Amino acid sequence: MKTLSLLATAMLLQLAVFGQLQLTEQFNNSIFTTSGDLGTQNSWMTTTGSPDVQVFYRPSNSGALVYPGYSSGQTSVFVAKTNGKTPYKLFNASIPTNADGVIYMIFVVRPTDAGNGNSPIVSFRTLGGAYRGAFFIDKSVTSVRFGINKAATGGSYTSAYPSGSTYMILIRYDIFNGDNNDNMYMWVNPTSLISEPTIASATVSVTSGADNSTDQLNSLALIQNNNGAEAEFDAFKVALGTGQSTLAANSAAAWSNLSPQGAPLPVKLGNITAFQKQGGVQLDWTAYSEENLLNYEIERSSDGAKFITIGNISARNSTEVTKYGFLDVTPASGINFYRLKHSDIDGKYGFSNIVKVDLGKGNADFSLYPNPVQNGYVSFQAPELAQGEYLVKVIDLSGKNLFTNKINHKGGFISQVIQLPTTISKGQYYLQLESVTSKIMTRPFLVQ
Repeated sequence: MKTLSLLATAMLLQLAVFGQLQLTEQFNNSIFTTSGDLGTQNSWMTTTGSPDVQVFYRPSNSGALVYPGYSSGQTSVFVAKTNGKTPYKLFNASIPTNADGVIYMIFVVRPTDAGNGNSPIVSFRTLGGAYRGAFFIDKSVTSVRFGINKAATGGSYTSAYPSGSTYMILIRYDIFNGDNNDNMYMWVNPTSLISEPTIASATVSVTSGADNSTDQLNSLALIQNNNGAEAEFDAFKVALGTGQSTLAANSAAAWSNLSPQGAPLPVKLGNITAFQKQGGVQLDWTAYSEENLLNYEIERSSDGAKFITIGNISARNSTEVTKYGFLDVTPASGINFYRLKHSDIDGKYGFSNIVKVDLGKGNADFSLYPNPVQNGYVSFQAPELAQGEYLVKVIDLSGKNLFTNKINHKGGFISQVIQLPTTISKGQYYLQLESVTSKIMTRPFLVQ
């Protein structure tokens, strides 16, 4: 395979004709406003097991992951050294591994505990659920090393860096069609993001060893494993360059799609939300500014990989905050994935985040945890909840209301942490969710 370079930077997105921005995840948006399980927030998917990857929300910004010129904001995620869940987030389009292309990936990381060098902590994930193009951390008491490998075992490592710091990681993955020998490169704290770094300047290079997989790459995974490491992450970005006739052109396209220096975008777009409404699916999104933008195409998919266009809305080209909405009146039964394709008048285009709505799910999918409650906090999650105003109540066995909290929900996935009254005694209680007009669900829980 020619060069497939994975590039993620956390600054912005611009798409060229021969490439795509595959994923961007800052965690610092209107969805991630509380600490707790990552779950399926912002279109993340997850595996079975426990515990989940944790979201760390810091209202004061104290302790946030900040790298000079690359600040990630109030929120990060914590990947633990345990055989827990392994969440993953779909790319905007699956990446074939039997064709020429280049990917770059960039993110910030703060290691917190040791790994033995044999299990990755971040990796690309194939359609079949295998890991490829993996990132490793090996940490001692006073130092940390970073590693990469095309396979998901045994990284090639850097020299030692001081522990306790936040680092920027830039990874490039090259796929060469037909020779069964991809290449992979990593830069730790790259000196500049103004221009694409040379391969010779890479901190670590992996250019040997076969990789036999021909499965497509379709997502980014955060891996929790007893043999792995512990670390906080934020500001992921993955970009693809493909379709050119030379390796250099593929690489340059991927770097251009990354746009690490903040080239102007036709639109600054917030995350879209999706929820059931009137037998269909309502999509809402916010544009924070628009310039020379042509339109928004609403796309739908049954598998999160192959999308079709189901609607088109002309852009208003406003410099003010602008809200848009679209109702899909003919969604498929079961799971539907949605995204926006935004195009400017010059032919450039980009994609929003992907959101998922499962029309087969109902109130039984509300979950309450931990149960029993031991530390005074209880959380509830629901995969799909219509936009609106809700009341969360804690009720005792006699029907007395002990706690009420009002929630203004934007639609889609919801996760809320409730601090129980300090005067609450041991025993059984009910958590009740109500809309303005009706009771939606009641779940029992036990306080120990």
